[in-house]
Amino acid sequence: MYIDRRICFPPGLLDPCLRLAEQLSVLNAQPVIFKLLQTLRLSIEGDAEAAGRVGGASAVVARVVEWGAAETQGLKAESARLLAALVKHSRSADVMRSIVALGGMPHLTTMIMSSHVKMVHEAIVSAVHEV
Repeated sequence: MYIDRRICFPPGLLDPCLRLAEQLSVLNAQPVIFKLLQTLRLSIEGDAEAAGRVGGASAVVARVVEWGAAETQGLKAESARLLAALVKHSRSADVMRSIVALGGMPHLTTMIMSSHVKMVHEAIVSAVHEV
């Protein structure tokens, strides 16, 4: 069954998500952050412009990298998946440089060692993706 992402993720959804990402703290909002990371990842799939907007927001990328270092395994995994999706879908060298400069590369390399095949695949695709 095919689901049209434009229906699930209407225009204008990205702006409040980006504002929320800049404000949330891992200390008191882990369930919200987990869902936010998933929402951002799914909303940029196949949309280079949206991925570029998220990847170009260095404050948001810095927060995602910060959340990737959290104690919670779910936050670590979803942060890494979002970073990998940003690289893959933005197709932008600037986004990749931003992720590396903000310390996100260890999260992507950790994904390669995952026991989940889908996560390993996402990590490898992001690591070898042409920009």
